[in-house]
Amino acid sequence: MTITGKLRIGLFALGIAASHSYAADGGSWISSTSGCMVFQAGPATEDLSVSWTGKCSDGYAEGKGTLTWSNGNRYEGEVSVGMINGKGTFYWANGDWYQGGFKQGLREGFGTQHYACSGEYHGQFHNGVMDGLGVLDLANGNRYAGYFRRGMMHGLGVRDFANGTRYEGEFENNHEEGLGTLSLPNLARYQGEFKNDQPHGHALVTDPGGNVYEGTYADGHVDGLGILTKPNGERDVGTFKDHKGTVKLVSNLGPALYEPCQTHCSTTTTSCGTNTVGAINPDDPNYQMKLMDAQVTCGREIQQCVSVCERHNPTVRDLKGIVEIGELDQPVDNSKPASGSTHDAKAASEAKPAADFADQQAAATSALRARLEDLHQQLKILQVNISTLPHAAVLTAPVTDKCH
Repeated sequence: MTITGKLRIGLFALGIAASHSYAADGGSWISSTSGCMVFQAGPATEDLSVSWTGKCSDGYAEGKGTLTWSNGNRYEGEVSVGMINGKGTFYWANGDWYQGGFKQGLREGFGTQHYACSGEYHGQFHNGVMDGLGVLDLANGNRYAGYFRRGMMHGLGVRDFANGTRYEGEFENNHEEGLGTLSLPNLARYQGEFKNDQPHGHALVTDPGGNVYEGTYADGHVDGLGILTKPNGERDVGTFKDHKGTVKLVSNLGPALYEPCQTHCSTTTTSCGTNTVGAINPDDPNYQMKLMDAQVTCGREIQQCVSVCERHNPTVRDLKGIVEIGELDQPVDNSKPASGSTHDAKAASEAKPAADFADQQAAATSALRARLEDLHQQLKILQVNISTLPHAAVLTAPVTDKCH
């Protein structure tokens, strides 16, 4: 089985500033070339001048117009008492622009921020930074759709990478943190807990070959007790480590090979069919009666085999209810009660560590599935909310890319 231990493929480097703090703390009033007072955010710069094309009211820029700074920045839109307020578009000298709402010089409400060098954000702002629901598309083909808090990915969201990888789940401070699902292009899927962009905690992992690992991860790697189930029903219960991207069993809590009871007991059916049914002479005048008796006998034997199988492995079950077993002594002695035998007691004692852990693991995985289902429902609501976002505005004014 090969499941990449470190499932994260690269970092989701934003490649953009958290915000354009052109209206950051501090600021000063300067007189425009037309004599109207205009609020200039940030540290005062003596050589910075501004022009205003709109009206003045009581000495302050007011209404709609254009502000042009000597550093190359420009604003077109609404101004109130000398401050940028309302709807408008701000152009930066480096080719970036923002179109949307403003409040006291800060981006506020819904808007579109275009980064000439790295991408575009479309969504909600508060106090000048991305805050609320939005979609961030990067020039490298990566995308994030979800919630932001104070300029960072925070809460529920979906990351799509240019290579086809997708993460759906919880974020904190721009990192995959909490519960989520990571799907890789090769169809491998990790469902579980994350910390700092890495699988960390309890997980349910499926590889492209259909192998399933239920267990723990630490810092992006398989590390700890778990259960590895193969497509043919075989299971290993024990301690696993990540070895060069492969899930490696380093110690076993029970028999190394398991198979479903029905499969294991199929040899009993074959044997009974050959030795019991096949032994009846078709020319016997009582053939039909003897055949029916033989079939009933075979049916009882297969049922007893499965019953003994289950008692030998009383709790080693996966979530689908398939009983897994190790090797059993054959043939089954039908003349003795199946329960209470020395062999049963010994087998149950030997299987107890694996069975106890399997029970715990099944409970943990069941709880994880319930949490994932709840997360899935929240993601559905998120997708609906994203679909209701207004369409991005299309600017007709040319934007010069001054990245290089």
